[in-house]
Amino acid sequence: KRRETEAGFKYSRDGIHPGSEGHELMAQQLINYFAIKPPIKNPHPNAYGRMMMFIRERMRVQRDAWLTEIGHKRPMRKGKTLAEAKMISDENTKRIQENLRTILNAQR
Repeated sequence: KRRETEAGFKYSRDGIHPGSEGHELMAQQLINYFAIKPPIKNPHPNAYGRMMMFIRERMRVQRDAWLTEIGHKRPMRKGKTLAEAKMISDENTKRIQENLRTILNAQR
C-alpha cells in the first residue's frame, strides 16, 4: 500500500536486505503458501516478526551446521553438529507452528 502512495518507497534500502515492511510481506507470503485462510489482517503485535525470527534461526543453524560439516572455510563461527542443528531446527519448526496457531486464533 505504501508503494501506491509513496513513489520512493522501497522494501529494501540497499536492494538486498529487506526492512520491516519487506519482512512482513515475506511472512504474509509464507502464511498464504501454507493455505491459511482468511488472509490475516490484524495479527497479534509482532506476529510476523516472531515467525520470521524462528524461520531465520532455523535456516541459520542448518546452514552453519552443513558448512561446518563439509569443511567450508567461510569466515564465520563454527556451526553446531548436524544432530544438534536438527534438534534446534525441530524446536523452531514447533515454534513456527505455534505462532501460526496463535495468529489464526486471534482471527476468530
